[in-house]
Amino acid sequence: MKQYTFFLSILLFFFLTSCEKEALSNEENISVVNGRLVFSSSRQFEQTLGRVSKIEDEEKFRKKFLESEFTSLRSLVARTKNDTFPFPSCYYNLLNSNLEYQVADTVYRYDMLERVKFAIPLKELDEFKNIDTKTRNKYIVARFQIDSPTTTNSKSGRVTMNGNALDGRHQKEFFQERYLENVVRGRRKYVHELMTYSERIIESGLVMRVKCYSYLLVKMEWMSSSGWKDAGEIRYVTLKINGDSHVSTTSDPVGWVDPVDLTTPVSNRKDFSFNTLAIASGVHKIELQRFSYISPYQDHYFNITVSGSIEQLVVGDLLSNSWNNTGNPLW
Repeated sequence: MKQYTFFLSILLFFFLTSCEKEALSNEENISVVNGRLVFSSSRQFEQTLGRVSKIEDEEKFRKKFLESEFTSLRSLVARTKNDTFPFPSCYYNLLNSNLEYQVADTVYRYDMLERVKFAIPLKELDEFKNIDTKTRNKYIVARFQIDSPTTTNSKSGRVTMNGNALDGRHQKEFFQERYLENVVRGRRKYVHELMTYSERIIESGLVMRVKCYSYLLVKMEWMSSSGWKDAGEIRYVTLKINGDSHVSTTSDPVGWVDPVDLTTPVSNRKDFSFNTLAIASGVHKIELQRFSYISPYQDHYFNITVSGSIEQLVVGDLLSNSWNNTGNPLW
């Protein structure tokens, strides 16, 4: 009976989403109001999220709002040189520095302390700011994890990772000597990691939609008095990698849906290939897979393999301090 009820909940979910017949709006309809990006619909938000996950489209989108009052999360991270957020790269261009975006007349806000996402009607925003934590629970529409992720123990080959996991097996310490045209001396470390992120979106009845991501992190750290910290130096990052990311879940494939068009079935496997040169600072994130499914609970893990090379070099530093991390496979 419980399984039958859940199946009906899925059908209801698809029916409700299929009733949204509005066309996918383009970026011309995205505005900035009170420092937030405003989208006409959730579908437009998801469409834009998917578009800016592509390296070639990310820079175009970012330049579009440079002259506006919108300060993105990416700009905040670049200024503070401190990235402690679990989000995939695409989120950094759409969230403002308060971790907000707006769809129609609803403001969505991520709370890093409570690990939740709020949906606040615009007319209730002032009231929301003054209510206690317990009362705010009625605005929760999603939950996510930012606890210390599970670290995998595998040393080579395909890696299995749950919805909140980290594999940081590739690290190389070196002594930096120059940066740009200046003499800079200090302990540094190149770090290449795989990481996953999951967001549990509360729908109606027994339905929960899970959005999950796998992504690659290419970063550098410096040794402070309290341990290793993210470094902000500008670096050349060259990617020549390929592989696949595969989501395993016991949920019914009828609930595997496209994050943009929630009625379109999708595959749970994503093949990827990157051959890019980027000038990066801080943490450089590259999305490998984005997957969404309907289920009464979160139940998935990733199988990922990556082969090829990841190369880093601090701008102005000695060529001998570059690191060409090569492996077939790396993971």
